[in-house]
Amino acid sequence: TEPASEKKNSFEFGIYGGVPLGVAKIGKTLFRADPGIGFRVAYDRTLHKWLSLDAGLAYIQYELSNNIPGRDWTSFVNTKEIELSLEALFHPTPGHRIDWYLGPGVVFVNYPAIESGGQSFPVDEDFTFVAEAGIDFPLKGDWALKCNVRWVESEIRIQSEDLELEVNA
Repeated sequence: TEPASEKKNSFEFGIYGGVPLGVAKIGKTLFRADPGIGFRVAYDRTLHKWLSLDAGLAYIQYELSNNIPGRDWTSFVNTKEIELSLEALFHPTPGHRIDWYLGPGVVFVNYPAIESGGQSFPVDEDFTFVAEAGIDFPLKGDWALKCNVRWVESEIRIQSEDLELEVNA
């Protein structure tokens, strides 16, 4: 099997999960985005044996939850996240059968408007950074199993006349 680092072009698709870390507070009520799941597709172009560019599109659906003092967390609305990213990935072990990589990038994050109770709440877009580290295990033929971790620093910002909410996602 050809080492992953020697392939010039690769197309990737797979399951993509998100684990938001932030909590926002309005008065005594807490708000958070719960972990979500979606998919990611990407094109990776090798520029040099130790450098590649990765352009990707990801989609995740989250539930927003609130916690009023004295109650459990309650899901009150779903939101979607669409990411367009471009990353420069460094491959420190070119020529090896198993390829590991890491690198920075930029990402445009779009949150479509949230619909709740017959109302539509616009959500701000975000242009931010991404960091990725991962490893590719070659399988039969041109297939490989890709396992990676990505950090995207983003915020869900909802604004209306009566509400301004910002949750790190």
